[in-house]
Amino acid sequence: MSPYTAFDYNSVGSKFFIELPITEPPQSTTEIQKVELKKEPDTKSLSSFTVLYIDDIPNNIELVRKTLSMRDNIKFLSSLQASLGIDIAKSQKVDLILMDIQMPEIDGVEAFKILQKDERTSDIPVIALSANALTKDVDKVLDVGFKSYITKPIDIPKFLEEMDKFIEEEMKR
Repeated sequence: MSPYTAFDYNSVGSKFFIELPITEPPQSTTEIQKVELKKEPDTKSLSSFTVLYIDDIPNNIELVRKTLSMRDNIKFLSSLQASLGIDIAKSQKVDLILMDIQMPEIDGVEAFKILQKDERTSDIPVIALSANALTKDVDKVLDVGFKSYITKPIDIPKFLEEMDKFIEEEMKR
């Protein structure tokens, strides 16, 4: 048989038939509906509240940016790299850091430890946002000193509720 023998692929193989029900297309993860919560934080005191989100996945950053845009007077900063996020926190006024735990260059726990060693950033509260939902993973992060732990995929109403509560507490300090 020649290595260049041609085959008639139309006569070889199987034909399959699949029937799928018609459904509505899924909502994009970056599309967010307005969420009404029982209580809106005092927006006058939030005029200068800055949140920095450090995550290596652009879609996660966009989701959180759009979610936080539902709250007036929150300035949103972001970084796709932990090292750049640390530099931003050192050079700008940041009131809260949201930190992914699993990142390629420096993981969130190590980045947190770096922030804690610097007097410019040691007082900034940090909340973990991670897909790691095992109790041991959550406990490890909270034991290091993170203020809270929010699991991904993010439940938007719960996330906003947690953010409102946290921001309100921080504004009282």
